[in-house]
Amino acid sequence: MRRISKTMQVLVMLLAGVALIVLILVLARPDDAPGLTAQILPSPKQDGGFPYPLPEITGKLATAPPRESAYPPPAPTPTGPTPFVTPWPTSTPFPTKEPPPPVPTPQPTPVVTPFPVATPPFIPGLEDVAPQPFHIIIREGNRVSIMNDDGTDERLLIDTEEKAGLYLGHYPLQGIEGPPLRWGSVSPDGARLALAVTDVWKLEHATQFFDWQIYLFDTQTEELRFLVEGREPVWSPDGSRI
Repeated sequence: MRRISKTMQVLVMLLAGVALIVLILVLARPDDAPGLTAQILPSPKQDGGFPYPLPEITGKLATAPPRESAYPPPAPTPTGPTPFVTPWPTSTPFPTKEPPPPVPTPQPTPVVTPFPVATPPFIPGLEDVAPQPFHIIIREGNRVSIMNDDGTDERLLIDTEEKAGLYLGHYPLQGIEGPPLRWGSVSPDGARLALAVTDVWKLEHATQFFDWQIYLFDTQTEELRFLVEGREPVWSPDGSRI
């Protein structure tokens, strides 16, 4: 509290000095000079406020005369000729007329070399050879037939199932298609047939055994005889072996 009281005393003394200076300035000014009237009223005393009332000051505030600047006025900006401004070039508008279509380059005409057309006979010397007749062997299931080279005079040679209870070129595995099986082969002289047959049409179970046999059939005598177990018969060029 003592520190606060001392501080307040100092403030009051400062305010009193300021008020005294203002009063001197007002009294020194003529009455008809324009100015402002200032009035300082004391603040009400409160707890911790001013212990002493402030004096009431009335009067006119003096207006200080204008001061001359210590710095010289700025020099005027020198005026010169108006600078020449180069105008921005304007863009050339695109031509509105469409250009002509390009002229296609002519393609050279291809040169076609004619292919020589052959006339029979294609093999020299065949015109003097007389054609030799031949026969065609046809297999349908277990039936083997023969006909002339012009498709005439077809006749049955053998039905292996009907003649010997054998199945020609047959797989007894139902539902399973095996590799292509050669059902037979014709001898070079065309007089005999080597046939691959089996005596099992359908296996009763998957572990049942079966095999193929090769039979020889004579087209002249219609004789059928067993040769060997196996399949895929192929004749030798002279017809002496299979």
